[in-house]
Amino acid sequence: MQKENIVLTVGTVDNENYWRKGFYLIKEVARAIPDTTFYIVGPQKDMATQWLEKDKPLNLFLPGALHGKDLVDILSRAKVYLQVSEWESFGCALAEAMLCECVPVIFNGTALPEVVGDCGYYIEKLEPNELAAKNKDGING
Repeated sequence: MQKENIVLTVGTVDNENYWRKGFYLIKEVARAIPDTTFYIVGPQKDMATQWLEKDKPLNLFLPGALHGKDLVDILSRAKVYLQVSEWESFGCALAEAMLCECVPVIFNGTALPEVVGDCGYYIEKLEPNELAAKNKDGING
């Protein structure tokens, strides 16, 4: 399948993950890279979806939960899997994305480097400018 300029993350869209998984940052990165499509895939709960929808850039999509073939399809089309969690355990969604040949862009302050090794890009600071730069590296990589 042809890779597209898609940056994807997977996780339940709820109040906790809005902050812990950095969904608020992904919204700002999408705004900074308007020629790239961003997806936050996962079941939608709490106020987090409303927070993401408010002043949402046109290139950010919230399709809700995707499973099976639908999830594999979007992972297979995406160039980058972005995981900017402030804390995270193993990262099954990250491993699934890597199996679909997504370039991982992750925060270096979690357990995710154990999954990524030398196969991706590391973010040292959770701030929009660094995230935008690393995502561009992953897309152009």
